[in-house]
Amino acid sequence: MTELAIVIPAYKGKFFRKTLESIASQTCKDFVLYIGDDNSPYDLEAIVDDFRTEINIVYRKFEENIGRKDLTASWDRCVKMSSEPYVYFFSDDDMMPDDAVSRIYDMIRKYPDHDIFRFHLKFIDDSGKIFKSNPPLPDGVSTAEQVLCDKLGCRTSSTACEYVFTRKVYDRTGGFVSLPLAWGSDDATWYKFGLDTGIVNIPGAAAMWRDGGGENISTNTTMNREKFEGTILFMHWLKENYRYPESRMFRKDLKRYLKNIIRSTVQMDYTRDALWRLCKAVSGMWPYLSVYLLFKFYLKGKAE
Repeated sequence: MTELAIVIPAYKGKFFRKTLESIASQTCKDFVLYIGDDNSPYDLEAIVDDFRTEINIVYRKFEENIGRKDLTASWDRCVKMSSEPYVYFFSDDDMMPDDAVSRIYDMIRKYPDHDIFRFHLKFIDDSGKIFKSNPPLPDGVSTAEQVLCDKLGCRTSSTACEYVFTRKVYDRTGGFVSLPLAWGSDDATWYKFGLDTGIVNIPGAAAMWRDGGGENISTNTTMNREKFEGTILFMHWLKENYRYPESRMFRKDLKRYLKNIIRSTVQMDYTRDALWRLCKAVSGMWPYLSVYLLFKFYLKGKAE
């Protein structure tokens, strides 16, 4: 019985064929590919049809585009198309190495009691050229705390296409953490999924996340206010769910994360009211950081 579902919430069409080509090239074909078309304006089904003889595909075009208003609901809807015990959650413009499925099975056999696995990650541009790479993964298993702090501290970047998880942890913990634009949702989710067993590092070639010319939310500069609101709610989620808020590593990395959000991600495009609400959320974890952010950035924000 097939144990692996590859799940793609699909909307963008520009690189979709390239993504399916990378999946069709897998040396191990023991998987089912589920594609949930979020009522895309592009003819994704015509592209899917070209791969039906090469891949076991379940395709569904949904009548309602829910990703525009609730991205994590779109993700959950697509995961629920599948039933296999392991899910490789992928995307419609990224690329996987041709031995990805084979290595997933290797690590499942080696770590049968673990809930979440991750690939090394590299970043490609429109032409497929690598322009950035995460540091090499350590051997074995990383704690959920370390993985989250590496992201907060800007030592790594994180995307969905590097993660594989079990259906049992997905069901037991309530699926993806829902935040506006899914901003911080993936980081919160991987932390939640990895709390009990840690996160298994898959050795070998990297998954490739594509910066598709501004089509990705993370590089889209027109959604700065929405990203800032998502950051506020992510801070509330951390306040309620992070196990070690007083650890020196977490505090150092949280400070760096928020400075990076304000200066680089939203490029100082925020209101004073939003900064005040961010600081109130942070104060529950670390009052000093709240005061620091107010002193450093309040007067630089826009008045309502």
